[in-house]
Amino acid sequence: MSVRPRLEVRIIPSELGAHAAMSGSFTLMEFAAFSPVVYLESVASAVFLENSEQIASYQLILAALAETALSHGESKELIVALAAELYTHGEDQNDGEHLAKEKLQR
Repeated sequence: MSVRPRLEVRIIPSELGAHAAMSGSFTLMEFAAFSPVVYLESVASAVFLENSEQIASYQLILAALAETALSHGESKELIVALAAELYTHGEDQNDGEHLAKEKLQR
């Protein structure tokens, strides 16, 4: 995560319950020279949305997710803590946390 400056992982804690993107995944693509497009994919088809009202709906979903999600730093800390739990098999907790941080840097 840390080596990809254009990628930011943010977690929405499950304790918060339902959130704006529960209806399914989507990709909002914004370009300097073109109007934005939303890409939706299902098992049997895929569709590109170009209507400005439809695009605005997905932009609102992203804004709501940004408000709900943990910050980048908080998300990273949570991932490290969870990974430390998974990689600590009866060993020293610090070893597991070190290994988790090391893997997270890749």
